[in-house]
Amino acid sequence: MKTKLLGELVDKYGALCARMAKLDGEKQELKALLTSSGLPTIEGRMFRVTVRVVERSCVDIEAVKAILSEAFLAQCMKTSAAAVVRCVARNGKE
Repeated sequence: MKTKLLGELVDKYGALCARMAKLDGEKQELKALLTSSGLPTIEGRMFRVTVRVVERSCVDIEAVKAILSEAFLAQCMKTSAAAVVRCVARNGKE
């Protein structure tokens, strides 16, 4: 791909990330309001939400590493590749 086209894609991607961040903030505010209602189900004209408080457990990997040997951990670990795209606004400085 040509550099100009890639630059346009970068700008489009960044603008989309900014819009999504704003929407996610609005979504989190609404979620907090709905959760604080204390109601398990809330009806709108077009949508219905259900609110549940759930517990979740996760493994503290640092605690596991302190207890188990590196060799044992290596036998239990899975590794996979993932693409990471980080987008930041340019400040006009090169």
